Amino acid sequence: QRETDMTDKKIDIREQITNNIIELMEKNTGEWLAPFAGLASMPTNPQTEKSYSGMNAFYLALLGETYWATFKQWQAMGAKIIKGSKATHIMRPQTITRKDDNGAPQTDDKGNPKTFTMYKSYPVFSASQVTGWDAPELPAINNVKRIENADKYLRNLGSVINFTDAASAFYNRATDEITLPKQCLFNDTEGFYSTWCHEEVHKTGAANRLNRTKGKKFGDREYAFEELVAEMGAAMLCVQLQVTPTVRQDHAEYIGSWLKALRSDKKYLLDAAVLAGEAIDFMDAQQTKTTKAAA
Repeated sequence: QRETDMTDKKIDIREQITNNIIELMEKNTGEWLAPFAGLASMPTNPQTEKSYSGMNAFYLALLGETYWATFKQWQAMGAKIIKGSKATHIMRPQTITRKDDNGAPQTDDKGNPKTFTMYKSYPVFSASQVTGWDAPELPAINNVKRIENADKYLRNLGSVINFTDAASAFYNRATDEITLPKQCLFNDTEGFYSTWCHEEVHKTGAANRLNRTKGKKFGDREYAFEELVAEMGAAMLCVQLQVTPTVRQDHAEYIGSWLKALRSDKKYLLDAAVLAGEAIDFMDAQQTKTTKAAA
């Protein structure tokens, strides 16, 4: 649901975006990542040149558009919103200090202000909804170089990879190793790297890294949540590496449990998006460390 009526200020923007994402995913469960394939990069604000993050990034990517900005930002760049265009509402976190009955800031036992986060809605428009602006021309990278870059990034993570003839991929927390089918067993190169990205996101959740909770068995809430983190993280990382993200057949059955959880808890998706972003930041930092070590 792209055109969101936000006239009711009581609407929770997190819940609204969650509902919109569920709708987008339910349209075609098996191909819900298809819009990511057409992105030039992760959704970006062309005026600030900064990428959107977390839930905003995932939502805008599902809409299949790379460049998004507010009305005033497009105007400042000399662009004009096409008449009749409807804004897409995303969210901006705001830290609010709790006040007592007299209006004074509340503090904890250590004297620190008590705060909470509130999410404010704000409208953005995509580049396809404006005239008078052309997207920046990105350097052309041939497929061989693109795959070389993705391969270098993933190998810089230093994972122990076990390639097998079995048609299953997984990360083993006990041994801290990743098992992948041999590349020749995949229908295409994109599927191989997309799967590898998924397992690398799982690896960031180990206790000695980002310490995310892993479910005890398939189907339980924690298991589904970690899989959602890995799927979201892999999708965003694939766009960053210019590899088309794909939906794995063995993960298609997870979608139902994710959607059920999303409907019952509007924070579920937000938390997963934040953790997916943290996983990518962690892997990006490893690229810098690896480069310095090699120098």
